Amino acid sequence: MREIRENSINYVDIGDTNSENGCLYLHGAFNTKLALIHFGEMFPSLHNVFIDLPLHGKSLVFVDTFEKFAEEVLIFVNHKFANKKRIVIFGESVGALVALRISSSVEKSFCIASDPFFVCDDKFPILGN
Repeated sequence: MREIRENSINYVDIGDTNSENGCLYLHGAFNTKLALIHFGEMFPSLHNVFIDLPLHGKSLVFVDTFEKFAEEVLIFVNHKFANKKRIVIFGESVGALVALRISSSVEKSFCIASDPFFVCDDKFPILGN
């Protein structure tokens, strides 16, 4: 396991980095990439990437809205998985909201959203609010 920082997003690669299939894991609020790391050990044939979401763990990204939060993750995904045939985006809690928000903008992606919470206010508009 190696930790890497790219464009202020801190992440870990596990599994076959040369695989044509990738999986991005997005943790929940007040957590870090390490919360879901055991999934990478279950799927060693995939290129598994675990990131610290903006404002979490070792990522050095400051954002003030959910849209900017999701945009930072989308930029990372489009760069990191540019050459993959298929991408699974798995999110838990707030990570699930990010997965839902960005999956339609990522070609050849599938979204798995576990326990997304829904917030509807001016600062963090979710899903069409």
